[in-house]
Amino acid sequence: MPLECHIKEDYCRPSTGNEKLAVESAMSRDSMCKAGPGIPVGTESTGNIISASTMGPEPGAESPESTGFGRLNRLQSFHPSPSRALLRPFLKFSLFLIILSVSLLPHLAQAEEPPSLYKKPQQIFDLATIQALENRLEGGEPLDALAGEIERQIARYTSQFSAEKRIQVERSQIPEGREHWDVNLVRLIQLARNKEPGSRYFLGYSPYMYRLHVLLGQCYERQGDMRRALAEYNQAFRYNPVEIPYNALLPVKTNANQPLTDAERERIYLSMLDGFADPDRIAQESNNQWANEARRFRNLMEEYTELKKDLEQQRKQPAVARSVLLRGGQADPAAEEQQLQQMENQMQTIVDQMESIRTGAYLDYKRDKEQKSGDLVFRMAELTREIEKDNKQHQRLTQKSQFYGDSPTVPERTEFSNFVGYGILLELAHRIDPDRLKFLEALSEEYSRSRKTGYAIEFEIRFLELAKERNAANPGTIDETRINNRMSNLAGLYTDERRYLKAIEIYEELLSRAAVDEPGQGLLTRNQQARYHLAELYFQHTGQRRRSMELYEQVLQELPGARQDDFGLELERQRIRFRIQNHMAELNRKIRRTDQEKSRLDQAREIYFELEGERDRIVQEQNDLKERILTLKQQLRTSDDPETRRQYYRLLYIEQPDVDERLGDVRTGLAAMDIGTVLERRAFLHIQDHEFDDAISLYNEMLSRAESRAASRARKNIIIVNRTLEDGILRRPELPAQW
Repeated sequence: MPLECHIKEDYCRPSTGNEKLAVESAMSRDSMCKAGPGIPVGTESTGNIISASTMGPEPGAESPESTGFGRLNRLQSFHPSPSRALLRPFLKFSLFLIILSVSLLPHLAQAEEPPSLYKKPQQIFDLATIQALENRLEGGEPLDALAGEIERQIARYTSQFSAEKRIQVERSQIPEGREHWDVNLVRLIQLARNKEPGSRYFLGYSPYMYRLHVLLGQCYERQGDMRRALAEYNQAFRYNPVEIPYNALLPVKTNANQPLTDAERERIYLSMLDGFADPDRIAQESNNQWANEARRFRNLMEEYTELKKDLEQQRKQPAVARSVLLRGGQADPAAEEQQLQQMENQMQTIVDQMESIRTGAYLDYKRDKEQKSGDLVFRMAELTREIEKDNKQHQRLTQKSQFYGDSPTVPERTEFSNFVGYGILLELAHRIDPDRLKFLEALSEEYSRSRKTGYAIEFEIRFLELAKERNAANPGTIDETRINNRMSNLAGLYTDERRYLKAIEIYEELLSRAAVDEPGQGLLTRNQQARYHLAELYFQHTGQRRRSMELYEQVLQELPGARQDDFGLELERQRIRFRIQNHMAELNRKIRRTDQEKSRLDQAREIYFELEGERDRIVQEQNDLKERILTLKQQLRTSDDPETRRQYYRLLYIEQPDVDERLGDVRTGLAAMDIGTVLERRAFLHIQDHEFDDAISLYNEMLSRAESRAASRARKNIIIVNRTLEDGILRRPELPAQW
């Protein structure tokens, strides 16, 4: 029976098999201790006869007393055993395997980790490929082939995601129905309408994907496929996240020169870190200067974050050092103060460097991004407007809109029949780039059409403010004609809002500007229109009669004296002349210029009679045309002459509608002229001059031309004048209440 030796007690006793196993396990642990520093040193084992702490040294080891093999040799020197001698090669081989496994462990762990299947855009595309595609579009390459190539390039990235693959297939199979819209566009409209943050909408920063989708949208737009173009522009917008100030009131006003607080500056830094200094965006940046500055900002931000933590701790140290001194300890408050000052100087240096990036490269990057994103959303708005017009026309042709009411014969309605994406996308473009004058103009016109006059006025004011600032900084930046158009529109909006003094102020400023006059929409130029509207405002809403008369005289002198070839312009000329003469007569009455009043009233009456003569000529032309049509119709009953048929249809469907339209315009113009007031006033002046026969003649004209109440007064006044002629007693005629 083998013997086991207790070294500490220096005696031997018979050993069992379990004790032998305990010795081998202890030796094995000591072998692991020798294998390297990464294996923990074993402690005394409970229940083991020989512990790792009591074994002897191995010959040749640096610390023979600390190794297990040294203790084993001492053990064998007491009782040499052949079985133990055979264990030594086995133990050394085990030790070799352990060392080998430990050394290969990192490599095995790395080999077992599966490679990522996802590839980022910068790993799939390169800048040269995208620029080549853009050059091919500008070079006039066939759009079908180019669009297919761009779609294949985009699919190299989107095919990694099953959902995106499905969406791409759905986009390629847009049905013909007008009720189908891109899902992402509807979502964008909903977010913009509800003024919700757009972080849930954007897909992250990827300039490569942005450029590819914009390029594909341009291909579709040139092909005339507005819906697919709109879908691609919308997808491009998702790859270019922007900060949208939803909390700001419209119109949005930027405060670029306002100093920033520390909290605002840190918020901007975090935003820059998330966008401008995003590693994926940097890898796809085509501007090398911006890319280098973004990398430098990211490094500075890391230093800033670490130093801020240390600085917060260091600010406490001078007070701690002083408290230690008060308790009798050893501390140096001056050294702590000096260390704090050094750290603050270091922090200020880092902040100055980050500020130089923020006000330099980042500001240029931000402006470029806002401009591109704003232009993209504005183009989306324009496409949406075109599609909306197409939708409304289609709905009316198919009787599927509320244009026809809730008729039971219209069971279906287009899903987005009340789609108002144009105005919402315009607002979104303005929020992205608040200082873009084009967006302000478009929003003002849109709000004017939708009768939101107050909003339209605010956008016009903002336009004029920005135009004034830019022309003051750099004269001639904004064209004077463009400014004059906005001022004229603003004055008209003030008039619609019944803010007449504001409208007069804008018109006076407009007329005082030394700008080149331009043709207007009708007979009058823009300056003439401003002068005419200003005279109307002075006449109707202020007491400045002489200023109104002065402006009216200028407009009359500038009006063409000859008859206009265009019937619409001639009708406008006569209408303006009559209105001015009538108002001038009233102004002369108020300042007691009776002779001038009579002259103006007579001229107004002559203008009305000229237009009546035009109406009679058109009526005669209409009657002659009907007779010709009837004659040709009789001829066609007995013959089938092609020339006669051609002439008949030309008269019936071309000339007759034109005559009817002109006749309707003349009648509308005559109805708008207040001839009853002119005749009644002139008849009253005849009575004052004792010209009773002339007065009766004018009252008789009123019976057929004036409105009902004026005609009723004319009948009574005829009786009154006749009684005056009978008995010679001058009686007061019945007059309108406003006289």
